[in-house]
Amino acid sequence: MSRYRNAACRVAVLLSLAPAAAGHAQRAPTRFATLEPGDLVRVRTTAGNVVTGPLAAPIGDSVVIGDPAGQRAPYRFSIPEVSVLWERGRAQKSGAVIGGIIGAAALGFLASAGCLIGRSDDGEIGNEGQWVDCALIGIGVGGLGGGLIGFGIGSAVPKWHRRYQAVPPDGVPQ
Repeated sequence: MSRYRNAACRVAVLLSLAPAAAGHAQRAPTRFATLEPGDLVRVRTTAGNVVTGPLAAPIGDSVVIGDPAGQRAPYRFSIPEVSVLWERGRAQKSGAVIGGIIGAAALGFLASAGCLIGRSDDGEIGNEGQWVDCALIGIGVGGLGGGLIGFGIGSAVPKWHRRYQAVPPDGVPQ
């Protein structure tokens, strides 16, 4: 009995130390970890000013935005001054979802209609029992094809992605 109790104690100690060891092995990512100098960003300050331009330096205790024309000194905002920060990206995910839904609905409908109208193996018009199978195949193929086409179209569409939003003192986001 004591042998099992000792083993259970060892396991409990190891499990209790695992989170501490994992915390030393990796650092938690910061809220700006994906941003790099040169990325196009837009900042709204707590005063209501909006500034758009390339990120001039890695984000530390302040956000430094360069002038796109290079005619002015970079804008510098401390983190408490930043109300919202967006990064310029592409609408690939939105395009894939919208394209997938439209493609699945359209090809699912057309495939089921084609099975109902088309001729069966015995020469009769209409495949009463097979229209569900045709619809499912159409939904799968249409969803995949539409998603790929939507992803391609979304790659060409610019979109602002919110990367940071400060929580106001009242706790209700704007």
